[in-house]
Amino acid sequence: MITYYIHHFAALTQCSGVTNPDAQNPNSQFCTDLPRASASSANVQHILQIFIGTLAVIAVLIIMIAALNIVASGSDPQKVAKARSTIIYALIGLVVAVSAEAIVTFVLGNV
Repeated sequence: MITYYIHHFAALTQCSGVTNPDAQNPNSQFCTDLPRASASSANVQHILQIFIGTLAVIAVLIIMIAALNIVASGSDPQKVAKARSTIIYALIGLVVAVSAEAIVTFVLGNV
């Protein structure tokens, strides 16, 4: 299995001619043997949307668990305060995740 990935990675590498300014012959080129990656803004935006969406789902789950803790705490003020602060922090995280999504969409849309 590992050899498959090594051969697949080796197949992706392409010899790209890069000018070597330190060589005695200024027109000489050498091979970097590095893979060429083609990342477009659509790919980056899609990956970030998945990541930020996952963070938003986690924040909503934390809010739901904290709400259940409030209901289950009864009249214990310490447990209610702890669950309330958890909800506040999760809401702040949710706002940050949604804002990050908006910023990424705006920036990649204008680049």
